[in-house]
Amino acid sequence: MGARLLDWAGELVAGHGRRWLRLDCGADNTALRAFYERLGFRHVDDVEVTVPGAGTASGPWHASLYQRRAEPPERRTV
Repeated sequence: MGARLLDWAGELVAGHGRRWLRLDCGADNTALRAFYERLGFRHVDDVEVTVPGAGTASGPWHASLYQRRAEPPERRTV
């Protein structure tokens, strides 16, 4: 189900003239990161996100950023 939703999102953004489907997740979420990579997303960067009033007791949120070309699955080469 998740793979189909991401394929749909890629087609949607491509239909709006965008070249990339981008997303993020918690840097420590290894299962989700592996899932994205299996679906052809490329790890772009790790960032530290600080939002006033939204931090946790342990500090800022550490996110991993991913992207893949926004196109229908049959056109993807990955």
